[in-house]
Amino acid sequence: MIRVRATKEAKGEPLVDAAAQVLMEELTRRRAKRVEVVLDLLDGEDDGFEIDGSPRGPIKIIAHRPGGLMPGVGKFLRTSRWTNAGLDPSRWRGASVPERPIRGIYFATHFHNFYHNAPLDEVNAYVRDLALWGCNTLAVWFDMHHYTGLADPAAKEMIRRLHSILRAAEQVGIAGALVTIGNEGYADSPQELRADWTAGHDGYTSEPGGHYHDEICPSKPGGLDYITSTRREMLRAFADLDIRFTWIWPYDQGGCTCGRCAPWGANGFLRTADAVAGVIGEVMPRTEIILSTWYFDHFTSGEWDGFAKAANEAPPKWLKYLLADDSGDNYPAHTLAHGAPGGAKLLNFPEISMYKSFPWGGYGANPLPRHIQSLWDSAGSKLSGGFPYSEGIYEDLNKAICLGHYWDGQDAAETVREYASNYFGSESVEAVERIVAGMEARHARSIALREDPAAAKSNPPGFPASAAFKCVSLSGAAETLASARSVEAMMPTSAKKDVRWRLLALRAEIDAELDRSRGRMTDVLDADFEELARIYHADRAGFPVDLPRRRMLRRYYAG
Repeated sequence: MIRVRATKEAKGEPLVDAAAQVLMEELTRRRAKRVEVVLDLLDGEDDGFEIDGSPRGPIKIIAHRPGGLMPGVGKFLRTSRWTNAGLDPSRWRGASVPERPIRGIYFATHFHNFYHNAPLDEVNAYVRDLALWGCNTLAVWFDMHHYTGLADPAAKEMIRRLHSILRAAEQVGIAGALVTIGNEGYADSPQELRADWTAGHDGYTSEPGGHYHDEICPSKPGGLDYITSTRREMLRAFADLDIRFTWIWPYDQGGCTCGRCAPWGANGFLRTADAVAGVIGEVMPRTEIILSTWYFDHFTSGEWDGFAKAANEAPPKWLKYLLADDSGDNYPAHTLAHGAPGGAKLLNFPEISMYKSFPWGGYGANPLPRHIQSLWDSAGSKLSGGFPYSEGIYEDLNKAICLGHYWDGQDAAETVREYASNYFGSESVEAVERIVAGMEARHARSIALREDPAAAKSNPPGFPASAAFKCVSLSGAAETLASARSVEAMMPTSAKKDVRWRLLALRAEIDAELDRSRGRMTDVLDADFEELARIYHADRAGFPVDLPRRRMLRRYYAG
């Protein structure tokens, strides 16, 4: 018999009902043996939880406040023993309290990736799963440059979609966050107000890209008025939601190179952020502001020093959190050496999606435990949390690792073990550890354009002979595939159908086939990429997130 109930004191609380429903569904799916679980609440001040009671029942999951119930249920499930014989209830007992207040994820909803295209039922169910790992904030971005204004039908559809996702988050105790670029504009922004791009990307490199030429110069007469009025309108479209944070972002697109704005990060951006912060306070007075320093000193020099000087001399009242990160292997050296300017609390923005692989998610799961652990080891002690950058579901394990870091600094290796036991069955743990380690060692890859006579002979007419796959290493791929097939044979039946397993299994097969074919396309690879496309709902996927299947390569690389 499976029984999940709430105490009299906890009944009627929406998050208790949500946690009870999730737990009952999972216990049923995993064919739990006789178990009784009681959910209870204390009048505490953190999202911690306690698990107590005899394995024979009742087992108590007691949250310090409602937001702790979903993480408590998650811990209970991850530490239960699950095999083909069913689920034996967790014997883990104790208390667990989060160490970082901001345990976020950022969903990129663009390029027709999973978050942009998948049925909302799938996306919203996935949001629920993140709550089980202790996620308490979900960030999304209404990317203005795609639209001509809020009346644009495509803009209305995106607003509806983002509302649905953020509502689903609210229902499981996850607050919302909105991202806005400091000087972004709509696609039809007035030509006379547009930012200066005469020197290329943000004025500091000869290579164009990373902006859309519809951003606004805040130093031109009317420029700041355009920015604040369009931002006010956009924020009002989300004011009915529980928006805990709003971000103000400097780059990728964004910035202005004119003499009155440069260097952007220490000049025009600060003036723009101050004006936008005022609008945020007006429309969403309870929201807190996160200022991003993404790509400071990437295109020019002096941004970090100039920003730090300004923020330390006259800290803006709204400057509470600083999201100080950059793509690559290191947290920004300035903050590691000097701390956060203006007394702000530091957050990170780990890049878990695009790192050393193209197209993003194109090969299935991309587990990066050692890489993410190294980032945490360098900066984690200085952080109040963060928001991993997510392009899709293929980096699900990476999200879990980051959320484990934010919760209590849990080592990535331990999260890998909990993840394997939770989703693939308790008997899979050691093999999955080896599989994940091998995949990370073989991680770096891309599509290469090169003359390949052998590919020209084997590929069908019209297929680009110059497109192949470049992998840093495929050593051991065949052995990993054999291990994956062995693990799958002993998994609980429902685990084999879990999309997380399909992402790992397909990655194992793709690596082995790339090794066998020496990087050339084959029927096996094409079929695997097509299955990934179905999982991602990638029928309209843009170039960076499309799958490297034959039809994608023909579209982008032919000729």
